[in-house]
Amino acid sequence: MGAYEGAKYSANIRAQLVWIATGRMSLRRCVGWLPGWQFAPFAELAPEALAAVVSANKIVTATPAAARLGILPGQSVRWARSLCPKLLEIPPSVRLGQTFEPILVAAETIMAGVLAYRPGLFFAPAKGAAKWHGGEDQLCLALTEAIAEASGAECRVGVATGVLASIVAAREQTIVPEGAEGEFLAPRPLTEAVWARGKEVEKSVQLLMKLGISTLGELAAIKRSAVGARFGKAGLTLHDLASGKDVGWSPVPRSEASISVTVPCEEPAASYSQAALAVRICVLRFLRTLSQKSLTCARVKICASTTAGKEISRNWILDPGWGEEDLTDRVKWQLEAWATTRAESGMLQSVSLQTEDLFSLTAGQAKLWNSGGKNFASAKAAAQRIQALLGPRGATKPTVQGGFDPRSQVSLIPVGEEVEQKADPDRPWEGKLVGSAPAWVLETPQLLTLVDSEGRGIEVSSRLALSGVPAKARWGSNSLEIADFLGPYVVLDKWWASCGERSPRLYLRLRGAGTDMLAVWLHGRWWVDGFWEQSKIGRRN
Repeated sequence: MGAYEGAKYSANIRAQLVWIATGRMSLRRCVGWLPGWQFAPFAELAPEALAAVVSANKIVTATPAAARLGILPGQSVRWARSLCPKLLEIPPSVRLGQTFEPILVAAETIMAGVLAYRPGLFFAPAKGAAKWHGGEDQLCLALTEAIAEASGAECRVGVATGVLASIVAAREQTIVPEGAEGEFLAPRPLTEAVWARGKEVEKSVQLLMKLGISTLGELAAIKRSAVGARFGKAGLTLHDLASGKDVGWSPVPRSEASISVTVPCEEPAASYSQAALAVRICVLRFLRTLSQKSLTCARVKICASTTAGKEISRNWILDPGWGEEDLTDRVKWQLEAWATTRAESGMLQSVSLQTEDLFSLTAGQAKLWNSGGKNFASAKAAAQRIQALLGPRGATKPTVQGGFDPRSQVSLIPVGEEVEQKADPDRPWEGKLVGSAPAWVLETPQLLTLVDSEGRGIEVSSRLALSGVPAKARWGSNSLEIADFLGPYVVLDKWWASCGERSPRLYLRLRGAGTDMLAVWLHGRWWVDGFWEQSKIGRRN
């Protein structure tokens, strides 16, 4: 046990980690980064090799030569190939976890609450550890020396507030003064954000770069609400990262403190391959439990019991939007590490997954249709292919917002993007239509003739009053006998506008046999705007 480790710190550190994950508190992090760690098993690579470790069509890490071309962790393989057609793609090695475990053990002798982000990158709260060691400079020096002594590996250490600033600080081996994160990040390329949030912000980064925004400072200078209106939740996250802020998910009230799943191995296992079946069952049960409760998590504790009666565990950070493969990779890395470095602890007897920070799935990005299963994945992939051919608006999805009428209450946004609601649906909308929305709204409103029982045309006066009681409606070759009507619903909206769909208008819900019609008085004429029943959908002429 290291000097800083002790029971009196455990509760405080645990609370800090939860507050970091939820984004409710910006704490200073001490981050350790081992350059090119993913390439440790590939010693035969030349120093200037253009290579990257690839998993699930994503870049895990890149050699320094490839990184200089803009290839960074979290990018898609397609994007990386466009930047470097000669890129050598290397699958990840299970030995990464084996060799990374001693690094984490060494880090725990210097500071408490160490969390693994990915092999080669870890962090812990810096405040308490820096106080114990006599300052942040001394903390960085102690951590570097401890890792070098334990493994001989070069570890770059940095301290900063905010997730992105701390990662960049580690890569540059610097300490960023508190409050100077925005200034520190400003000249860095926008692609640096992918280091912190991976695929969550990758698409927004690509689009922003096409629009001419190439640095974090240029993005931070744009109004946050404007970025959110165009790029949704991913844009807000990206803006917060560029501004040096912490980002996290909102916790959901719950009765259980954590979710834990344990699966025994059929026989004591000496390696991951022997425990693979138990791991798969454990991962699937863990995911199913979270799904049933509509929850997700930002970190997971991987635990194992051994034949020697010992319980060992390690905390891992999970990227936003993580899935089965991401979780399985982390379990694989950890079990291989334990099997190699802790042979004296005995063989693996059972595997457990546990989370202590749960989040509502509804706090994240809205899902397209059904949020799970192969059908969802296929639909999402098909929509992305359409967008690749026709642009972002080639595949859109409806979203509900505030408004006076059915047209303004629903907007279409590109699939894969989430836009902040410009209009709150819960605020009072004077003149808003009462009741359910029409089942069908015409793409283009059709001219309508509205008459009373004597055949006289119904008009609207300057005081927004009807000239008679509607009895019959005619449009094209169709007609509707009106038994009753609801309204009028008067929408002044932009009353000063003389034209356009946002100018003053009046709505009537005309009730007939078998169908209800939505009629609107706009620019001195009546128009058919929609129907509440399907019987009229085919009768458009």
